[in-house]
Amino acid sequence: DSLLAKVLAIRNAKHSVDLVTYIFRKDAVGYLMLYELKRAIQRGVSVRLMVDATGSFGFSHGELKSLLAVPAGEMLDENGRKTPKKAFVEVRIFNSIFHWQYTAKRILKRTTDPLHGDWDQGTGGRYLNRRSHDKYLGIDIHDPKLALGFIGGRNVSEAYHGIPETKKSADKTYNDAEMIFRNKPTHANEPNPL
Repeated sequence: DSLLAKVLAIRNAKHSVDLVTYIFRKDAVGYLMLYELKRAIQRGVSVRLMVDATGSFGFSHGELKSLLAVPAGEMLDENGRKTPKKAFVEVRIFNSIFHWQYTAKRILKRTTDPLHGDWDQGTGGRYLNRRSHDKYLGIDIHDPKLALGFIGGRNVSEAYHGIPETKKSADKTYNDAEMIFRNKPTHANEPNPL
């Protein structure tokens, strides 16, 4: 199961978790992922999260920003020993609607100013519908021995992991696929987090 594999991967992360998704829903799957990310931060694992403003629509994204308030644990060095450095957390909202006021001014200038050309030639309206549909989870990507990556079509949502909201909505789940990438272990006794 993809969700279980992701949870186990986050729980076994030693240095970093990078999560990029179009949709991050406020449902059981979303809250489970937030819980696991918070626990990782407390263990000293650095977390970077990016969601799309439209796919993960919300005016404040308070649940996601709550990651910034988690007391960060001490990071580990390459030998697994704690260091005095604290884990860092970064949360990004891709093409946030809060920048649309600035974008609207730029569009008006591009479409009404003869020096800047028309809609298609200027930067104009392309920013309004600029989306990030990426779905990626990277675990310890800077360490070749530990690096693990998930890539595919599943967002962070019950519907993308086969969990219907109600019995009536069972047909509204998505049958999407993902691939897991990992370096081949060099020794038979190397741990496999999955």
